[in-house]
Amino acid sequence: MLRGEGHGFTVDWWAVGVLVYEMAYGWTLFNGKNRKETFQNVLLKDVEFARGSQRRLPELTDLISQLLERDPKTAPTRSEHPFFASVSWDMLEVVSRPPYIPPPADDD
Repeated sequence: MLRGEGHGFTVDWWAVGVLVYEMAYGWTLFNGKNRKETFQNVLLKDVEFARGSQRRLPELTDLISQLLERDPKTAPTRSEHPFFASVSWDMLEVVSRPPYIPPPADDD
């Protein structure tokens, strides 16, 4: 998206990778001093894992690495990663009505 080349669903997977990284390590991966530096980090900065985490948490670091693949042409199919083995992807397409829909707020 930052390169202005359009985007597809791979952007969503990439965002999940950023979220998982931040939840696992407690810091923002691409944060810069300003917006321009942050964008440069997104485009160029390598993913840095805490020392030893690739040895201690190989499944987690592998998942994050795959999710943060920048090139959509070479990005693996994320849904095939072992982390997603128990996800019923077909069920995600089923839209059900919520059990309760609150009425609109009364502006008066």
